[in-house]
Amino acid sequence: MALYVPGLLPDLDFDEVAAALDGRQLYVIAAEGDAIYPVEGVRLVERRVKAAGSAALGSCFHFIPGPHAFATERVVDGLRWLLSSREAPHPPSSS
Repeated sequence: MALYVPGLLPDLDFDEVAAALDGRQLYVIAAEGDAIYPVEGVRLVERRVKAAGSAALGSCFHFIPGPHAFATERVVDGLRWLLSSREAPHPPSSS
């Protein structure tokens, strides 16, 4: 997943969108040396999600060494996570 949702910019940044996903979980893979999606932005998203409280429950942020690349093993891990999270109930929404 890229940290970009078409049509939202310049009105919203992904860290604001992610923090607003109360009760939803994220699985994010980021490369430390990614020139397309700088890791500093992903770390900002991670901090905002964790600060949002319940949205952080079950969210996973994985940082891998190297440049932007398709990380097959991490994607497989993410698919396993997605399938297991669909079987478990989502955390209750605070709204």
